[in-house]
Amino acid sequence: MLLGLAGPASAQLIEITPETFQKVRGFAVQAREKHPTAPTDAYYLFQQLFNGEFGDTRPLITHIVNNQPGIDIEIVTPINQLYSEFATALRKLDTLIERPRGPSTVAVMVGPKRTDAPNVTRIVLFLDGKEMLPVVSTLAPTEFRNGLGNPFQKGAGMVAWKPEVFTTGKVKMVCITDGMSIEWEYQPGLLGQQLK
Repeated sequence: MLLGLAGPASAQLIEITPETFQKVRGFAVQAREKHPTAPTDAYYLFQQLFNGEFGDTRPLITHIVNNQPGIDIEIVTPINQLYSEFATALRKLDTLIERPRGPSTVAVMVGPKRTDAPNVTRIVLFLDGKEMLPVVSTLAPTEFRNGLGNPFQKGAGMVAWKPEVFTTGKVKMVCITDGMSIEWEYQPGLLGQQLK
């Protein structure tokens, strides 16, 4: 059952090469040097410089689920992960990282928001019909609290694959839940665009 389609977004599947990393870091350094005591101004300058180079990447994510108010299932691309890391560091006056923290990945983030959200227990990705194992997964039962403070448990976390999985063939993602599965299909070159 297909519960959600990617909504219109401009998330780009850009590999984080050393040159790309240094370019984005350079924008963050330039923004901080211009506004060392004004983190909001530094953030907006960084955003302007970044968008001038890569285009407006807002929203930073592609939504797999649009019509389920109880849960967010989103795809975050490598360039958006990098943008978010520097933007957060600027807003919080944190140290700017000097090198990528790890390999580039395309991450699927699962975030339940209500007790009636689907309980995602596993995410399976197929490339041209063959299952592709993730490079990292933190998806696990996680305890949350409702508005009355009562605890409830749902699957939450992140599952990530190498970016090339999304550039070589037809991708089908299946989010296994306690009920109906959530299915999402993707063709190379469309990440961040409306799917039919």
